[in-house]
Amino acid sequence: MLPSTATVFAQESGTCGAHLTWRLSNGTLTVSGAGEMRDYTYYTHVPWYSSRSSITTVIIGNNVTHIGDYAFYNCSSLTSVTIPESVTSIGDRAFAYCYSLASVTIPNSVASIGELAFSYCSSLSSVTVPDSVTGIGSNAFYSCSSLVNIDVHENNTKYASAGGVLFNNGKTTLIKYPEGKTAAGYTIPSSVTDIKSNAFSYCRRLASVTIPESVTSIGEGAFYYCHSLTSVTNLNPEPQAISSTVFGNVTLSEATLYVSAESVKDYEAAPVWAGFGTITA
Repeated sequence: MLPSTATVFAQESGTCGAHLTWRLSNGTLTVSGAGEMRDYTYYTHVPWYSSRSSITTVIIGNNVTHIGDYAFYNCSSLTSVTIPESVTSIGDRAFAYCYSLASVTIPNSVASIGELAFSYCSSLSSVTVPDSVTGIGSNAFYSCSSLVNIDVHENNTKYASAGGVLFNNGKTTLIKYPEGKTAAGYTIPSSVTDIKSNAFSYCRRLASVTIPESVTSIGEGAFYYCHSLTSVTNLNPEPQAISSTVFGNVTLSEATLYVSAESVKDYEAAPVWAGFGTITA
């Protein structure tokens, strides 16, 4: 008889919180019990770390309240995760470097998403952020090169910060783009006064962004390597003083900058902003 070519998965189990257990079988990691998952100080401390590359599915039990720091860090084969309504927080770097994760739905119970929580998820193209979320840690979606859409619940009036930038109501256009300029875009609400460094860096599919009048400061590398960026609407009548790294590795000569009619000449004379191929009202 020829030897079987079927993949053999090890069955492993243990604890991952005061009242939580985990079991890995046939590529599915299931977390069961009640309460918070343990926060890990480094990714190698996660109990299933040595088997991380075999994990394709994660199922979080209905009574788990917190997904720990580094919990699923570098689970490179992870394609599906189920987060129940009991979860109220997602820890720092919880899903960082999950290269195969294409989409995630965050339930209405979640109030906070940690720093770098989904960073380097290069296949992640869609994220749904519910009304319950009031805070998203810095660089939460850093270098998500396939990310086209972040939906913030249409009733969300709290706003949620991501990578230092606030997003509001991804389903409604707060500020209308010129016709044909709305694809894969972000609108930043008027509560924002500054855009932090590297806020959108490596969002390679980001095509358009609207910057409200309230923004007076844009940090280093804010839109660095946003290769698809072709439309920027800046509602501040005075061009912000920005570094050349803000739009680093963006072909500004092929992009359009939309400003108020009375500000066109000021932007045409301003460093970096003058580099846009078209500046128009």
